[in-house]
Amino acid sequence: MICATIIERNGKVISSVFQKEEIFGGRSSSNEIRIDPTVYTQVSRKHCRISRIDDDNYLFEDLGSTHGSYIDGRPIKGEYKLKRGDVITLGRDGPAVAITWPFPRVTGQEGTHLRLRVRHSASFPLAFSDGFIDRFDYYEKLASGGFGEVWRGIPIDGGRPLAIKLMHPELLDPDNLREDDRESLIRRFAREARVTHLLSESGAPAIVRVHSWGDDPFRDYLYIIMDLIEGQSLDKLIFRRPMMAPEVVATYMAQIARGLEAAHNFIWQDDNDKTLKGVVHRDIKPNNLIIEEDNRLAWIVDFGVAGIQEGGERLTATNITVGTYQFLPLESIEENLITPATDLWGFAVTMYLTLSRGRFPYVGRQRSELVQAIRHGEMIPITAYRNDLSQDWMDMLSKSLNPNPEQRVQSAGEWADFLEAVSPPTDQIQTM
Repeated sequence: MICATIIERNGKVISSVFQKEEIFGGRSSSNEIRIDPTVYTQVSRKHCRISRIDDDNYLFEDLGSTHGSYIDGRPIKGEYKLKRGDVITLGRDGPAVAITWPFPRVTGQEGTHLRLRVRHSASFPLAFSDGFIDRFDYYEKLASGGFGEVWRGIPIDGGRPLAIKLMHPELLDPDNLREDDRESLIRRFAREARVTHLLSESGAPAIVRVHSWGDDPFRDYLYIIMDLIEGQSLDKLIFRRPMMAPEVVATYMAQIARGLEAAHNFIWQDDNDKTLKGVVHRDIKPNNLIIEEDNRLAWIVDFGVAGIQEGGERLTATNITVGTYQFLPLESIEENLITPATDLWGFAVTMYLTLSRGRFPYVGRQRSELVQAIRHGEMIPITAYRNDLSQDWMDMLSKSLNPNPEQRVQSAGEWADFLEAVSPPTDQIQTM
C-alpha cells in the first residue's frame, strides 16, 4: 500500500492511496507528474517505479528518464531506498511527488520520533488511519493556515466528495504548551464539531453539515469530516467587481442572518443531560462566510472559537479577547462577553465591507485607535463610497454599528426580516 502525493508546480497538492505492491510515475504533456496509468491515463512514458520490499521498506527506481530524478537536489541513479515522506523531483526543476506508506502504531518516545519524521510530509496525514483507509483513496489540499488544513476527500465507493478539517499536530505538542492548554484545545475542537453537527441536524440554515469527528492518537491529529461546499469565501468575492449590487448582498446575507438566528436560539442537552442555550460564533467576518454562486447559497463556517450563552463551559479566560478585533464591538473587546451582540456587530461590519468594496466603518491603524473611533461614534457613512442605497439600508447599517449596544439591532432575525424584504426572487439574482 502506497500513498503518493503530487505537488504540482502551481502549488496544488493531491494525495492518492494505491492498494498495490508497486506503482509507476510519468510526466504528462503539460510536464506534470502522473502516477500509475490506471488513475492517470495521460502518462506518456514511464519515468520511475516505486515498489514494496517489505512492510517497512520501499524502493524508488529511475527508469532511465531523460530529465532524471532527484531527492534534495541529489540525482538518483538506478535504485534508491526510500524514507517515509521523501520528496522526489522528476527533473532538476520539475514537478515533485512525496511517498509514504503505513507505519506501525507505536507510542511513547519511539512513537513521537516516528511521527516527527513524517509530520512535515506533503501527504494527507491520516491516509492510513482507521476511518480513512477504508473510506477514501484520493485527497486534495484546499487550504491551510495557522490552525490547520482543509482537504477534499473522494470516497472509494464513488460517493460525493467531503471536506476534512485537520488541526495541526504542532498545536497539540506537549513540548510546546501546558497540558491544561492542550486539553482546552482538544475540548474546543470537539465542541466545534459537536455544536456544528447538532445545529445542522436541527435544520438550521446556512450551517454546514458535520458527518463525523475524532482523533488519531498515533499521529496527534484531530479531524472533522463535513459536507464540502464548492464556493468561495466572501472576502475573495468582495474585490472581484467594483461594487456588489445591494439586492445580491441582501440575498446572501439574509441566509447568514437566519443561520445566526437559529444558532443564538438553539437549545440542546450535553452528554450529562445539562441544558445549554445559545451558540455565539464570535468570529463573523468575510473569511468565515462561504458563497455558492451557482446555487445562490451562503454558509457560515469555522465555529472554532464559538461560545455558549447559557450553561456551557468557558474554554477561554475572561481577560482574553476572542475573535478578530476589527469585527468586535467594544463590549467584546474590553469585556470578552459571550452574547449575540458580538455576532451582530461582526455581521454589520461584514455587511458594510461587502457594500463598500472592502472599507471598514470605523478606522484605526492600531487597536487602541479603533476602540477610540468606535467609542466616539466616528463611523464613516456608507455614502462616502456609494449613493445607490435606500434610506432604510443606511438606517439599518447606522443602527447596527452604534457604539451603544442598547440602541443597535437586537437580533439576527431583525436583520433577516429586513434583508428578505429587499431581496429579489432567487432566479433573478445576478452573480457577484
